[in-house]
Amino acid sequence: MPSGRGITGPTDGTRGKGRAPRSAWEASPFGGGVILGPMTPRSAWLLLVLFALAPAGGAAGVEPSRDLRPGWEAGETATYELWLKRRRVHRFEGQPPPGAPAKRAVTYQVTGTIGWRVDAVGDFGARCRMVIERIRAAITTPDGTTHEVPGGDGSHPATKQMGETLSALRGATIDVELAPDGTVAEIGGYESVIEASGGQLEKQGFVEMASRVAAVPSAPAEAAPGASWTHTITGRRAMGSLEQAVSYRLAGVREIAGIPVATIDTRAELSFDVNRARMPQRGPKIDIAMTDGARTGRILLDLQRGEVVGRHAEETRRLEMRVHMPQRTITQIIETTSRRQLLRIAETDADD
Repeated sequence: MPSGRGITGPTDGTRGKGRAPRSAWEASPFGGGVILGPMTPRSAWLLLVLFALAPAGGAAGVEPSRDLRPGWEAGETATYELWLKRRRVHRFEGQPPPGAPAKRAVTYQVTGTIGWRVDAVGDFGARCRMVIERIRAAITTPDGTTHEVPGGDGSHPATKQMGETLSALRGATIDVELAPDGTVAEIGGYESVIEASGGQLEKQGFVEMASRVAAVPSAPAEAAPGASWTHTITGRRAMGSLEQAVSYRLAGVREIAGIPVATIDTRAELSFDVNRARMPQRGPKIDIAMTDGARTGRILLDLQRGEVVGRHAEETRRLEMRVHMPQRTITQIIETTSRRQLLRIAETDADD
């Protein structure tokens, strides 16, 4: 998608025509004439620091209410850079099973580019297309070796499986229908991607992905600094369902080069509901419980378009799996920590 140009347009926070494309970096609380290119590990780390330090408040005095819903026009586009790092540690409490290591860790790092195009708007909300333009990954296996995906000879089982998944995702176009408040109402075009992945992907994964790109779910039509709202996502997993109860709080609004930008702080509580019908029906009894699940983050929202400028989130999960054997119970702990960044690097208006 085309790259943005310098900031021009209205300075009163209104929505509508007459907005020239803008660099997301210029329109954020971090910028000042710098256009960020493809996200490198260094720039992702810098973005993390800037998100942590970005002041949330605006000028002193009574702040007016703001509309946080999408305010797109048909034909508008945006391009986002994605960076994700996830570390998963498996360990056993007590004596591990014969032949199993007491502890092992795997780290995943994913980078990519996501395109977002608004095809139609109306009372129903907006019909959009989400295009996974580019995606790569690196896996650091328990022996400390880092494997690039795509890349390498594909002989390691972890890279082979992820390579198949990324190959299915690369270039995929997902149709997304959003309600007026930015909540994903329906998606389409995912069936062929799931088939190409060999069933490793599921519809719910695309719903969650679309919910974390250009719009804020359940966004209010009127919100002043300090206002809060909630949104819950429940998605199927291999042996149950994961519920994510997300709380949003409008921390402040500030003008950046004439563009009103809202800072929204987020906090989520994660819980896992086991579905025993999806678990192995033969063999020893298995109990699974999520003893810790939380995510905190921050969203920067361009109020002229009602569109996300950037996102940052940090998440922790802790699962306990107990396998009840005839002689003893084997307890495995799975601890996952994740950091995710998303930055709008270009956008165009409807008449470009």
